[in-house]
Amino acid sequence: MTMKKNHILIVLIMAFMMMFSPAAYAAIPLDDVLIGSWEYNIAYLTNPTNAAEIQCALDNLGDGPLAYNIEGVTNGWTWVMSGKLLTLEEIAKFPNNITYKYDTTVRY
Repeated sequence: MTMKKNHILIVLIMAFMMMFSPAAYAAIPLDDVLIGSWEYNIAYLTNPTNAAEIQCALDNLGDGPLAYNIEGVTNGWTWVMSGKLLTLEEIAKFPNNITYKYDTTVRY
């Protein structure tokens, strides 16, 4: 019976966290860089064959976010230019239509 109670408690905690966390914060994985509405994992970003695509995303950034979240390096989403952590309000303003790009040659 104790296992069932633990499972219920875990589900309730997860539901509570999902309800009160900004959607973008919960959806975007670690070790990624967000450039406008494009999100790149580090392997894709540093692959030289993708340099033109990354440059195009930077050239068309406009007012979009330019931030990164690297496990072991940052303590959350960080602005690229200032190095300051983003607030939850800034993270909540991430675009809803983020396109994810991953390097398929890298095995996780």
